[in-house]
Amino acid sequence: MSYFPASGETLLKMGTATGANSAALPEPGADVFEIVGLLRSIQPPAVEQGAGSFPILNDKNRRSTGGRQTEQEYTGVVAVDRLDVGYAMKADAKVVGGQYRNWQLEYPDGGLETWQGFCRRYAPTAMNADEETAPHEAEFAIRVDGEIVES
Repeated sequence: MSYFPASGETLLKMGTATGANSAALPEPGADVFEIVGLLRSIQPPAVEQGAGSFPILNDKNRRSTGGRQTEQEYTGVVAVDRLDVGYAMKADAKVVGGQYRNWQLEYPDGGLETWQGFCRRYAPTAMNADEETAPHEAEFAIRVDGEIVES
């Protein structure tokens, strides 16, 4: 059985190409990816589908059926550094309609998730005088547009 620690070296990479939608982006293999160097934490989206149910006239039990994948987002926290690649997420989140990019999440075991999407949220956390040695952080949310490809 192969596993890796939750605190292992997981890398978030963002493509340098941007577009007004996913169709305007190059294929991920043709994009140049840069590592978001100050990634503090990341939560990949759950694999979850919608579900529906319907009654049957001659049965007291309802029937259920699966549906499409639910909305998917990667959420996390970065340390704020205006010189780090990740700081571009702040400008991206301000673009009305979304600033689309190619994204990759590389796991410690070499597994890779690749997707297209946009940063819809960049929220700096509160400044706190009691935590003078802690980095200033920002929470982010990257909305997935389309399929997450695993390799």
